[in-house]
Amino acid sequence: MRQVIVRHEDWQEIPLVPFLRAHYLNIGGDLAMFGADRAPVGTVDAWIDEGRWLARCPRPGCGGAHVVGDVDPIFWCIYCGSTDNGGSPYGVRFPAVGLRTAIEALLLKRPEPQPFYARTRNWRVGETIEQLRAENAAVGLAD
Repeated sequence: MRQVIVRHEDWQEIPLVPFLRAHYLNIGGDLAMFGADRAPVGTVDAWIDEGRWLARCPRPGCGGAHVVGDVDPIFWCIYCGSTDNGGSPYGVRFPAVGLRTAIEALLLKRPEPQPFYARTRNWRVGETIEQLRAENAAVGLAD
């Protein structure tokens, strides 16, 4: 895998909704409750964890998360079925394109042997470009 901040489409060969359906069935989910193929309702924020764009279930106590992407920017929780959202997926909110490009460029300066578990490539919603630059500078990475 090339050095990227991983999105679903970088990681899996199948689109997100069929991937979620297969994974949901694999853990014993009831296909009658599967809702990832519905229209999104509401939004959740994406963030970068260990080099992967992720979104997390907003249902209190759930904590389900999965890799998200650009092709089908949705989040549907395979663990709780997004029941707090009526079973529908959430749309995924990524940072604006310019900010996103800058975030990814700074994180990709951090050397990692593999992009999928890139332990030093992390960004949280609200973290600024200046903070990322300072983190890079603190470990001797040029801007």
